[in-house]
Amino acid sequence: MWNEEYGQWDEFQHLPQSLTGPGMAVLDGRVAVLGGRSMLSAPSAAVYALKDDGSDWESIGVEMGEGRAFAGVATVPETLFDYCGGGGVFAGKN
Repeated sequence: MWNEEYGQWDEFQHLPQSLTGPGMAVLDGRVAVLGGRSMLSAPSAAVYALKDDGSDWESIGVEMGEGRAFAGVATVPETLFDYCGGGGVFAGKN
């Protein structure tokens, strides 16, 4: 992961499973990885977030409605939720 402070790439813990084509975004201040697929599996619906101290990845306890790989990911301010068709991974979760 890019370390802005030192201007270099830092290695972090591996995800709980190997994934190709996951989406990545910063959600609630945490780096999150959404979906993806392993070499022989269907697309995953899992959502993992990097712990605040960067020590490991954890499931956030919510999955996407269906598995996705190579999907575009964007964050939307909470003030716009009512205009985005509702739902979403973090709908109603603070």
